[in-house]
Amino acid sequence: MFHYKGMEKFIKALTYAHFDIAGYDGQGQAWYTVKERFADKFQDIPLQTVTLYTHNPKGERVVPCIPASTIHDLVQFRRTAAYQNVIMVGYTLQKEPYYAPLRVMSGKYKVDVIGSRKDYGFTINENAAGPAASTVCVFESPIEAMSYWSMCKELQSPRMDYPMISLGGVSTSYVLTQFLKDHPSVKNIILGLNVDTAENGHTITVGQNATVRIQKEFGNKYQHPCAYSSPKRLE
Repeated sequence: MFHYKGMEKFIKALTYAHFDIAGYDGQGQAWYTVKERFADKFQDIPLQTVTLYTHNPKGERVVPCIPASTIHDLVQFRRTAAYQNVIMVGYTLQKEPYYAPLRVMSGKYKVDVIGSRKDYGFTINENAAGPAASTVCVFESPIEAMSYWSMCKELQSPRMDYPMISLGGVSTSYVLTQFLKDHPSVKNIILGLNVDTAENGHTITVGQNATVRIQKEFGNKYQHPCAYSSPKRLE
């Protein structure tokens, strides 16, 4: 279900408590640097000068860094800790990975993979056809989009076949703007952003504010204004 023509939308990843990934060598092996605030703690770790790449060979740079094997040894000796993570990938129409938020399996650590841009978010049913292609459902995060899709499936709602996109947060509408540009068949927008209240621990109504902003930004461009819809009101 959550694949893009054979391309993975979910990638397992490891991060380390005291280290950042510096890049990859010519064999695709990861290399690391010590986070600045922990530099004194790891002064005894020897550095190797290696040519690393980011997105392509043109982005090469020579960096003093630490091999993954050394990081693994530090984990074994409990000098650092490894964390299981998941990366949820957004692809362009040309199947190129473009945006990749990383989230820990437990805890609140959130970061976007270096080089990510929020024009193409995590999507479900991006290639919808027929009546379903005329409506897009919009959510803050990939987890919320997947949860909504699961509820639609459980309730046998026709919305299960609608395109669903994640904004990667509600500070911008880049993902929605790009999706509408790439999918001119969309006529309706259903907003499913969070309802942030004091009862659920929020002091600022971020989700509601974003809903109003998107309604103003896109509402007059489509046959029906944007409308918030919870799973309880599925068709």
